Amino acid sequence: MAPFPLQNLIYGAVMSSAVNCADVEAMCTWLKRRLPVKVGRVQVAAEVEDVAASLGETPLECLLAEDLRRIAQTIELMTIPADFEQLQENLKTVHKTAREALEQVGLKVPETRVFFVDDFPGPYKDGGFWAMSLDKKDADDYGINAGIYLKNRHLCPGVTEFLLCHELGHAAFSLLPSAELVRGLEEGLCDLLGLYACSYDRSWDLATNVLLNIRLFPEATIDKVYFDHLRQASALCNHFGFAGILELSRKVQKESRRILYLVEDEMISANVNLSSVQAILRVDNIQPFQSSKWADMERFCFRILSHPDSYVLSPEAVYLGRQLRVGENVRTSAKELGLSPMLFRSALKELTDEFYLVILEKDIVLSNEAPRYLTGLAFRYKFKAIR
Repeated sequence: MAPFPLQNLIYGAVMSSAVNCADVEAMCTWLKRRLPVKVGRVQVAAEVEDVAASLGETPLECLLAEDLRRIAQTIELMTIPADFEQLQENLKTVHKTAREALEQVGLKVPETRVFFVDDFPGPYKDGGFWAMSLDKKDADDYGINAGIYLKNRHLCPGVTEFLLCHELGHAAFSLLPSAELVRGLEEGLCDLLGLYACSYDRSWDLATNVLLNIRLFPEATIDKVYFDHLRQASALCNHFGFAGILELSRKVQKESRRILYLVEDEMISANVNLSSVQAILRVDNIQPFQSSKWADMERFCFRILSHPDSYVLSPEAVYLGRQLRVGENVRTSAKELGLSPMLFRSALKELTDEFYLVILEKDIVLSNEAPRYLTGLAFRYKFKAIR
């Protein structure tokens, strides 16, 4: 079998890293072109480090170099498959342990086959998704096999592991047949259940990085919808705890997906009725279980709700925000960074007028809040390919 494609490995590594680039798809394409065509699996991390070292000193190149070093560190932590066959075997192990993780918290997970396909079956043929869970109703309606379908050409470390665990959540919610569409709040719940199951015996940091990178700062409308539903599920977790998420999931398994529609209707209504949600969840019956993993899930949900999703700035604005010091003249910083007058004015306008992070009196910095947002993934920079 042919060696595992470099582009799939790079995509998995980038998505599993805590990068600050806002357009990870474009970054993956650019990085793949910068690497040697026949780079060996063992040398990938070193080659990524070499790309970082080759970059210049412009704001974009400096920010890219920082991200590339994070990606190289991630590659060192990843299990790199030799070929698709080995990754498929790894995913079968993930499927087994994820199912065990969900069953240990009281969910019933049906026997679910995993299919590695070039395209989805039946009416889902040519669908743009990378993974899909088809239940018994799909099988009866369209004469296809129920199970989790993963597209071969999109298989990559880290990302496919999480998507498999996400789809396993859908399989759990399909325990009872229902006419309701698989959408809405269920997608957010499957993100949380998928994260819990995926991190069961794997790196928590890598799993959360994948979920953050595929949901935060989306460009397509459908991706924004997924992020909205993750925030809905996180709001429930923030109020009722991860124990409440599991209680709702178990209730769906007993009474069907209709429960999810009732809860979401209350959440999006003009007059949100929290007592109705409490009644559906039977909040008094929830028995919190003291678990460090549950605490991790609740912290993650708080992060999703509190995380800024609007701070996407030009590389020049991010870099200028790092350099400005209270009491200094902004033009001095501009000269030190080597910014042209046009780039300087544009970057400063972002920081002062668009995001209100910097306050000036004439050219003197009175206040600079930008450094506070430069931690974690709060600030992301716009990407432009460098030759």
